[in-house]
Amino acid sequence: MDRRIRKTKNAIYEALLKLAAVIPIGEITISQLCREADINRATFYTYYRNVLDVLEAIEDDQIQEFDEIMSGYSLKEIVEDPYELLNQFNKMILNEAEKYLPLIAKERRNRFTEKIVSNLSNHYSEEIKGVSDLSDAQIKIVLRFTFTGTMGVYTDWLDSDDDTPLYDITDTIADVLINGLRGLLYN
Repeated sequence: MDRRIRKTKNAIYEALLKLAAVIPIGEITISQLCREADINRATFYTYYRNVLDVLEAIEDDQIQEFDEIMSGYSLKEIVEDPYELLNQFNKMILNEAEKYLPLIAKERRNRFTEKIVSNLSNHYSEEIKGVSDLSDAQIKIVLRFTFTGTMGVYTDWLDSDDDTPLYDITDTIADVLINGLRGLLYN
């Protein structure tokens, strides 16, 4: 991607994230977004149709980053030692929390979470078929339960005033993955 295009899109992303911190996403106008990004409306319409297009582009970027991290791990590696992977997520979330907050806002949460859960389920279902006697329906249940639950814990933490350190939450998630999934899938 051309450096100028990337710079313009980043300005639009940053403007949306800044506005979303004080205005609900559904109330942000293109005029506000353009003013905050210091671009004109024609430039905005070169890349996006509306504000939700920008939000979807941010979602897609975050999901791609998430997928890149996940692709480095087999399910067996995650189940046996999830700490390395979960700590990578923690770093991503802590370093980019402002990007996640609009994505997990109550009105957007299901869409963003569903994209991630769907990608993860598709990625790992074949691996489970190779090591387990679970039916396709059971595999779907296990993956949905695991990934939706994990995403729910992270989104609840981001969405709340909970002062529990993220690494403590990670330890609990890891314990569930190690003690729950290992027995179901690999014994």
